[in-house]
Amino acid sequence: MAFYSLWAGVCVAAADAAYLFLECSSITVKMHKSDTMVEVDVTDDGIGISADDIAHIFEARYQASNKKSDSQLHAGLGLAICQKLTSLLGAKLSVKSRLGEGTTFSFALKASD
Repeated sequence: MAFYSLWAGVCVAAADAAYLFLECSSITVKMHKSDTMVEVDVTDDGIGISADDIAHIFEARYQASNKKSDSQLHAGLGLAICQKLTSLLGAKLSVKSRLGEGTTFSFALKASD
């Protein structure tokens, strides 16, 4: 049960980051479970993340610049914590994004019995 609580926390944190920073109207969490793996994608339809920012978004205290969040104070820890949690679970958190098209955060974990 702790395993599922941790990955659920990663999903919630990624969705929260999308809501706070990426001006999206929709956030979708998809999970696919096979016999050996659980694959999770958190996708938004927001403004996307630039390639320059993607290179740094998993660094603690880093905040991508965008018009919605520039006026708000945030710690910049959410995605760094997500990356650490997925690492502790034996997975890697990855990101795909295109400006103007949205962002997807993904990770795959070994399925537990």
